[in-house]
Amino acid sequence: MAHASTIEVTGNTIAVLGGGFNNIYPIENTELFHNIIKYGGLVITEHEPDEHAKSKNFPIRNRIVSGLSKGVLVVESKYRSGASLTATIANGQGKPVFCLPTNIDNKNNRTNELIQKGAKLIINSNEIMEVCKIEERAVPMGTGLSLLARLD
Repeated sequence: MAHASTIEVTGNTIAVLGGGFNNIYPIENTELFHNIIKYGGLVITEHEPDEHAKSKNFPIRNRIVSGLSKGVLVVESKYRSGASLTATIANGQGKPVFCLPTNIDNKNNRTNELIQKGAKLIINSNEIMEVCKIEERAVPMGTGLSLLARLD
């Protein structure tokens, strides 16, 4: 959804694949893959073109995603999830990690634990922009695309 929303407001986005360029995963994201490129974005991978996405590839991908990012926002994170791993990687890279707090009774969401371990609790986007030194700017109207992406 982040890539589709960025394209919608004519922004630039970078996608990192967990497989090769000839095996977009999930297959439903093939149109999104082409639209990212069509609208000036970038799609990168460390994998051979015909390599299929495998679970062992996603930590590699998450390392790249974190490395390209000014910071990492975790909205929801289960134990040993990709979001949790990416937060740990970002922390090791010296990147700021931000989390939305959750109800303490929610046992399936680790964001409070990440906050307890040093992630910055945020309640609005201005906090992220300030820490990451991102200046607010006017965003032109979107492309008119209506894109959907399935999150893996």
